[in-house]
Amino acid sequence: MFGSRQVRRALLVLSVLSVASCEHGPSVTGPVPGAPSLSTSAFGGTGSAVNGRFAHVAMRLSDGRVLVAGGISGISGLKTAELYDPTTGTWSVTGSMAWERIGLAAAPLPNGRVIVAGGARFNQACADPPAGNSTEIYDPATGAWTLTGNLTQSRTSGLAVALADGRVLFAGGSSRCGVVYANADVYNPATGVWTATGAMCCSPMGACSSRAAPAPVPSRPSPPPRSMIRRRARGR
Repeated sequence: MFGSRQVRRALLVLSVLSVASCEHGPSVTGPVPGAPSLSTSAFGGTGSAVNGRFAHVAMRLSDGRVLVAGGISGISGLKTAELYDPTTGTWSVTGSMAWERIGLAAAPLPNGRVIVAGGARFNQACADPPAGNSTEIYDPATGAWTLTGNLTQSRTSGLAVALADGRVLFAGGSSRCGVVYANADVYNPATGVWTATGAMCCSPMGACSSRAAPAPVPSRPSPPPRSMIRRRARGR
């Protein structure tokens, strides 16, 4: 029912992360193991992107460059993409996607290409489906995008994860009108087809936060011990 062991493990991790983001547990005050020390690390300036954007996606390519695609700039949705070269600190324009996508997801493919999925168009009406049942593949060698198979569920703001066998899991997300999804699809790059797989217990978009915690039950005070009752009776 839930597909392979890899898919089940990935769904479990996504479910745990979504639940953890909804819980208000104690904050972590100690250092994170393996994290660089703040006393020795610092941010430095680098080249500016060609277009300012938000609600986009960024993906590190196998050659070390970074692909940025989609999002919003000002009052316009974007289908454009840019590449950042860390060796020169500069950005350059690359090929554009077929659709403008806001809140899209991305994952690497085994051959070095990148697949993006989901997302919504700018100023789209609630009654319309998001752009997000379509998916596209970016080829760094040519800078071109190619449409591939459609998702079984149109969605925006979902999560994409590359599996160890080369497939891609795309889970969660929502519609443009607040309908939150817990279902998931798996992409097979050998066939270019998405298939539905097992659903999560709750969605990464925050379905857990809609579950109100049970109200605390007031406790009744414990009756006084019998010896105290007898002493009180003698004193009267």
